[in-house]
Amino acid sequence: MLTVSADAADILAILGIAIPVIGPALPVISWFYGLIISGVIIFWLIMKGVGFKWFLGGSGLELIPILNGLPARTIALVATFAENKLPLPELAKKTLSKKPI
Repeated sequence: MLTVSADAADILAILGIAIPVIGPALPVISWFYGLIISGVIIFWLIMKGVGFKWFLGGSGLELIPILNGLPARTIALVATFAENKLPLPELAKKTLSKKPI
């Protein structure tokens, strides 16, 4: 839920940049909000003992100015959970062991 709110803030900051008075401040506010949210989630992942390499990549993608409007942080968190719940080598073995139709 936190990542969705941070991604929504990024999208609103991109769309609201045309507002005359507060428009230029919206990306800065959104960036700080996203930084705080990423810090909280990384701390939570560390305390949970979960590897967070995918989440760091998604959070790094959020630092690129135009690409921060994409929901990269949310996708990266889903990828982090998917990797830790279902290890990739086992998934690859199951996929490769299936016989073609």
